[in-house]
Amino acid sequence: MTNTTNNVSMKKGFTMIELIFVIVIIGILAAVAIPRLAATRDDAKVATCMDGASSFMTQVTSYYTSQGALGAVQDMTNFPQATAANKLNGFDDITKSMNDTGTDVVTYLCDGGPVMKFDVNSTSTGFTLTPKDGTDNDAAHKVAENTANALANKGFFHTYSLGGQSVKF
Repeated sequence: MTNTTNNVSMKKGFTMIELIFVIVIIGILAAVAIPRLAATRDDAKVATCMDGASSFMTQVTSYYTSQGALGAVQDMTNFPQATAANKLNGFDDITKSMNDTGTDVVTYLCDGGPVMKFDVNSTSTGFTLTPKDGTDNDAAHKVAENTANALANKGFFHTYSLGGQSVKF
């Protein structure tokens, strides 16, 4: 008695319909995942820019505490000057600080776009943070615009007064 199933070669594999279904499912998953990944990347950049702005404020207040007065931006903080090569966090026009009136006005850049203006008078005991000038609908500066909006929603932009009168020597 011979076994006839050994003579017939059995081919196992996927049918064309099964392969098409798998490709369609992978396409649907990719269409959903890619936009969410891009949004997550932008959210991370905005969080980084907000951390930079908070770090800047901490550095300025620490400088005031240690020196007893405000100074030029490049003396108060270690934030770099924003250049064409460095389009991340930094300040523009930092070399033009302390104009004739003793007021230092620079713009904080994040991801290549303006976020806020820093305005300090070296003879005062405070500084003012204001949102960037104008509206910028350029897609390249969307992170900067989102950062400015997030900071505004947190009440970040106003005049800060440093020092106090309760310390007596």
